[in-house]
Amino acid sequence: MFVLVGIDFEFLETWDRDNGTGGIHLISVGLVAEDGRTYYAVNAEMPYIAVWQHLWLRHNVVPHLPLREAPNEFQWLNQDHRDVKGLDRIAWEIRRFIQNTPDPLLVGYYSGFDTVRLAWMFGVMVDKPDEIPMWLYDIKQQAFDLGIKVLPDNNNLEHHALADAQWNLKTKLWLDERAEQQRLALIRSGMPSAD
Repeated sequence: MFVLVGIDFEFLETWDRDNGTGGIHLISVGLVAEDGRTYYAVNAEMPYIAVWQHLWLRHNVVPHLPLREAPNEFQWLNQDHRDVKGLDRIAWEIRRFIQNTPDPLLVGYYSGFDTVRLAWMFGVMVDKPDEIPMWLYDIKQQAFDLGIKVLPDNNNLEHHALADAQWNLKTKLWLDERAEQQRLALIRSGMPSAD
């Protein structure tokens, strides 16, 4: 049986059409395991100016990060906060969190970029440690498969990586309950279930 782990990355996506280069630059990451363990980190090495100049990120993600008292374009992240860490340390701590989870099933929402960002924590895709899953279970796909268009509210904490990871886990469990209800309703109706 899998142990569910909600996961979320907040990131700055860049793309240069002229030379075909870009990236998914980590801002913050959150993980929440079914057993109650949590992990949260903010990238001390993020491209600060680019994040600040990205208006959507400044208004939706930056307010959830540990900020200095008088933030400005050049110095807005509180580097002394315990959650602010370098990329290598974050990668090591994520790997350890997942290693300490028996049979992890990582759960994301619209998780395509999260899957790539997770792999890139360790280099290119082939450098990914074996214990790090190659894919994330996407609850958006599960909701679509179940015909569910409205998901539970996230308490206005959207785009805080830890809050989103918690929401991903809770929503996966909620969707699993709905799937079981649909399965039982099919059985009661006399239709064979997919089991």
